[in-house]
Amino acid sequence: MFRSGISLHPSDGDTAEELIKNADIAMYRAKADGKNGYRFFTNELNESVSRRSNLSMALRKGIGRGEFTVHYQPQI
Repeated sequence: MFRSGISLHPSDGDTAEELIKNADIAMYRAKADGKNGYRFFTNELNESVSRRSNLSMALRKGIGRGEFTVHYQPQI
């Protein structure tokens, strides 16, 4: 299957590392969309990944501090 992420210089980064990182973000979005395809990097993709990463870190910290409890609610 063909899935590709695309980032462009200079709008998506000035260094090779930035361009590769941004193309990688776009590629994972193309994979999530399924089938063969490609995705161009956008700032919205970057913001989405950043929000998801921040949420994941906050949840891990909350679990580590015991801030979550499990409640069972039977459904009839």
